[in-house]
Order: sequence, then C-alpha cells, then structure tokens
Amino acid sequence: AADLTAAFDGSITKVYDNTQNLQSGDSAASHITSVSVNGVKNAAGTGAETLAVQGATAAYEDKNRGGTDDGHTVNYTIQLAADTSGNYDYSGLLNNGSYTYAASTTGKITQRTVTAAIKQAKLTKKYDAETYYSEDDGVTELKGDKLITLTNLADDGTTNVSTAAYDSADASATTGDKTVTYTVALNTADQTNYRVVDAGNTSTILTDAGTVKNTLLGQGTINKRDLTLTFDALTK
Repeated sequence: AADLTAAFDGSITKVYDNTQNLQSGDSAASHITSVSVNGVKNAAGTGAETLAVQGATAAYEDKNRGGTDDGHTVNYTIQLAADTSGNYDYSGLLNNGSYTYAASTTGKITQRTVTAAIKQAKLTKKYDAETYYSEDDGVTELKGDKLITLTNLADDGTTNVSTAAYDSADASATTGDKTVTYTVALNTADQTNYRVVDAGNTSTILTDAGTVKNTLLGQGTINKRDLTLTFDALTK
C-alpha cells in the first residue's frame, strides 16, 4: 500500500448533520481522480501508472465543524479492481475478499442553518416585578420552545434555551404596549455547528457559532396583579 498514491478532486463538502458520513447522496468514489503506482510510468510515458477503482467508502474523522469549514480529515477505503496486467501482486491488499487501499484527504463541514420564529404574537403575563417571561408569578424564567420555534436542528440533542425580556417590569397601560426582545440561544455540544437566522428574513443572522448577532422583537402585555385584602380574626 505504501507504493500507491490516491488523488482526490478536493470538492468533498457537507452541511453539519451529526454524522461522520459524506453528504447524503454523495458518492465517495466520485471524488477519487486516480490511484497511481509510485515510480512507475504508464505505457505512454506521460505520467504514473494508474489502477482501476471499483468502489470506495469514506467517513469524516469527526462529525463536528469545530470552528472552521475547511481541513476536516476524510478517511477512505478504496476498492481496487483486480489486476489484469499481471504486473502487480495484490495479495497484500486483500481484505475480506476485496483488494482495498486506505487513504485520506480533507473535506469541508459547513454550518447548519436553523430558522427562528416568535411562537406567540403577543406574550401575556401578570405583573411579577420581573422583565423576563414567566408563567408562575416570576418564580421561574421560561425559556426555549414556548417562546421561539426553531426549524432544521440536527438530531444531536441540541435544545432551545432562547429567552424573552419585556422592556420594563411595570404593568401595561394598554394591551400589547410592551416591546419584548427575544434572544435566540442553543444548548449544544459544539456551537460552531449552527447558524440561526430570522425565519421572516433569512438574511438576518441571529446567532453565529453561539455568538448573538441580532435579536427578534415582539409585543407583550403585563396585566395588573389583583390584590386581595384579608383581615385577621378579631377577638374582644
């Protein structure tokens, strides 16, 4: 195998999908331009002797983007067609009935684009002295899927931890008079795998590799809180 050199077309690329596989539908063999024998010229004397490729499998060494699109190792197992020239001994390449050669190249993993949309046109809560959104009188800040709908996440355990904040904690004078700022955020193993954009304007990047670039704005209401007056029992 040390006497062989595989060349590739340099066009291997995929969108992050939480697997080490090539992009769905991509043929591993299609990226091989040649497998040549080192130090042996072809019959025409114009270049190296090349061997026929029967097929190939390939996998990225790591499934994550890791902060950059380029330079991801892709490991290949190349199946060679049987030698018909009689010039080569393939016995050292025999593996489970096939003549195989291991090689590697590099490929790209690009960010997965996720769209984000405000789930409720107008948030409503009772006055609780907090600017964050809560459904239990301010005890717990509500985050994630009840606030923002995310579309196109990979099946990798990533969770939605987006937040919403009213422009003030005071009760509303009129319905929907509060501006609510939504900050989109993901809880994921590798933030660089994702870019989140506004579903209503996909040119607006909300988060890029975990860094907040822009926020979404919505409307909200804080209803006045009812007060109940109670008296202690009197004794005389």
